[in-house]
Amino acid sequence: MSGAERYAWAEEVMAMTVTLVAHTGPVGDVLRAADRTWESAPRSTFEEAPDLVGGFDPHWEPLLVGGLDGWLVLIAPNGFEFSLPEVVAGASMLGRVVSAYWNV
Repeated sequence: MSGAERYAWAEEVMAMTVTLVAHTGPVGDVLRAADRTWESAPRSTFEEAPDLVGGFDPHWEPLLVGGLDGWLVLIAPNGFEFSLPEVVAGASMLGRVVSAYWNV
């Protein structure tokens, strides 16, 4: 598989939110602070994540969660929930928050 073929899935993603929270605790802390609920999904790769729900569903967002050097990373393909000011403000009670949203 060539380098470009590895990212063909990106053509299916119409929007995305990437959020970083300076928090080393569980993601549940962040979701509670943001006044959000979350249903756990099976482990998946970034490429597989949009297929889990077939599009945007706020009960499954963010779809991918991980950690990176003291930051909790939340990725929502085709999602926007963590781009809302009130959600980011709530999450920021636990630490600094950086959230980037873009769409077509």
